[in-house]
Amino acid sequence: MPRYGQSLGGGAETLTRELFLKLLEYGVITSGEVWTTCALDHRTWKNELPAGTTVEDGIAVRRFSVDERDLEPFIKAEIKLSHGEQLSIDEQMGWMENGVNSKALYQHISQNHSNFELLLFAPYLFPTSFWGPMIAPEKSIVIPCLHDEPYAYNSIFGALFSSVKGFFFNASAEQRLAESIYYNADLKSRSGVVGLGFEMGAVRSINAASKFKLSPKGYLLFSGRKERGKNLPLLLDYYEKISPNIKAELPLVLIGAGQIDFREVLPEFVIDLGFVSEEEKLELMAGAL
Repeated sequence: MPRYGQSLGGGAETLTRELFLKLLEYGVITSGEVWTTCALDHRTWKNELPAGTTVEDGIAVRRFSVDERDLEPFIKAEIKLSHGEQLSIDEQMGWMENGVNSKALYQHISQNHSNFELLLFAPYLFPTSFWGPMIAPEKSIVIPCLHDEPYAYNSIFGALFSSVKGFFFNASAEQRLAESIYYNADLKSRSGVVGLGFEMGAVRSINAASKFKLSPKGYLLFSGRKERGKNLPLLLDYYEKISPNIKAELPLVLIGAGQIDFREVLPEFVIDLGFVSEEEKLELMAGAL
């Protein structure tokens, strides 16, 4: 993982952390380590945490410094991709070389992969999940978290999907998407649909609307990073067009990390609760329409 930690809130980060902890809890694996970077912010990739080893959830977490980046080719590629334009191979490689990389991490993988039976990488989009698996593809499992998005159609990912030992997919639709984009005869035989479990026992039977001072008639809920990449601007645009009478009875609640910097003012009846605890998130999900 390019980032790791309980407080990050990202979907792929939560998925891989919970999957790893459950594999240990249920005895599917007997031991393991987390290898990640010193970054916390998925946009700047600034080194914010010290390099070295800590223990989190009883697991050794080894962090490595992120390399310096040349933002010019990276941003040019991002702009072209956002406009639906195809990148040349050189542009794709420049984009990948100037994303989140860590030579120290790659060196650690190269020197230590023989001590482990499997290496898990997630998600597909980031350089650490591209270069990392190539070091020991015969024991690398990728958790792609694949979307039907411009990034996915970069031809360099075909090399990744044809080289590694296998894949864990979150849903059958994601697996079918991978097969349609990166077609090769044995992809399905090297993959399985695993998904992410939910601890339903953690959801207390409380009135979330009352606790958070929401409409007793119900509410809609957006849970995720508050940014353009999650299509939140489109959701807010659509919600804004709903009749005021309906919105008054059906507010839209936002939870998750990030700042809404693409709007000066939120539409009426949109409530931003910010980043909430895991327990509060489950309570809000349980009470949402």
